[in-house]
Amino acid sequence: MRNFDPNVPLFLQVKEDIENMILSGAVQEDEKLPSVREMARDYELNPNTVNSAIGELLNADIIYKKRGIGMFVKQGVKEKLLEQRLESFETEEIENLVQRARMLGMSEVKLVSLISNRYRRENK
Repeated sequence: MRNFDPNVPLFLQVKEDIENMILSGAVQEDEKLPSVREMARDYELNPNTVNSAIGELLNADIIYKKRGIGMFVKQGVKEKLLEQRLESFETEEIENLVQRARMLGMSEVKLVSLISNRYRRENK
């Protein structure tokens, strides 16, 4: 069971969770995903909610269906997801960080220094 954010639709959170499992290597490319019923049980959600997440993943060309067998992670999708997440990180999170730093009157040098120090601490 996962703690869900009440401000984000559940099916999008399930979709993101599956994408995160692909990115982390917990689910490999060409690996079969659990059935909708199994995932619904694991997430403690209605199967329709999980089915909506699966539909989003199919539409995004992240997974594919083998009729009568199940859903599989598409080959090469990990790299695709990584590129999407990096682009999103740059355009959303970095932009917000820079705007907040400017609002606080922080110089570019100070912001870079803070990021570098935090990055080094996290890697120890």
